[in-house]
Amino acid sequence: MKYSEELESRLGVKRVIDNIESHFDNTGYSGDSEDPLKLLRQMKIFLYREWDAWRNYAKGSMIDSTDCVTLSTVVNLLSYRKGLETELVRPKKLTKRYHALLQFEDSNRTDTYDVTSKKDVNDVVPLSTDQVVTRLRIYRPIINIINRLKFGERGPGYMNGQLVPKDPVYFMQKRQNNNSKTI
Repeated sequence: MKYSEELESRLGVKRVIDNIESHFDNTGYSGDSEDPLKLLRQMKIFLYREWDAWRNYAKGSMIDSTDCVTLSTVVNLLSYRKGLETELVRPKKLTKRYHALLQFEDSNRTDTYDVTSKKDVNDVVPLSTDQVVTRLRIYRPIINIINRLKFGERGPGYMNGQLVPKDPVYFMQKRQNNNSKTI
């Protein structure tokens, strides 16, 4: 069994990912990209722009959260459905031990992609499906409490109902608003 298939079955989120994939396809983010990095970027933008929709599908499941492990897991499972093999990894650096990224093959080289930020991390350690499930079951509730205290119910990307600069959509909206103002 492949990494993503095993992860999906261990988490019991097949129906949830089916719904998220259907929404992803219907909203026009999916595209026919052969470039793995572009596909991962489209998925990241989808997660932020369609925040409420995919969170409603995930409500009550193992992927109902906003932390980096959960978001990376959602992108991992969604990208597998689109034909891109990815694997969850974490940085070797001890201070970033609980952060999660995706690792994928692109033109015979291995590359990493960070779903929750723009940092380049090259020194990584793979996470087994057991480690991912453990992180989602044990660490996620703690991170959820911190996120609710810090960001409110909508999680990272929103503060007091407003988009914050972490979200790529925020920059696009801000640029459009600045261009539309007249003096």
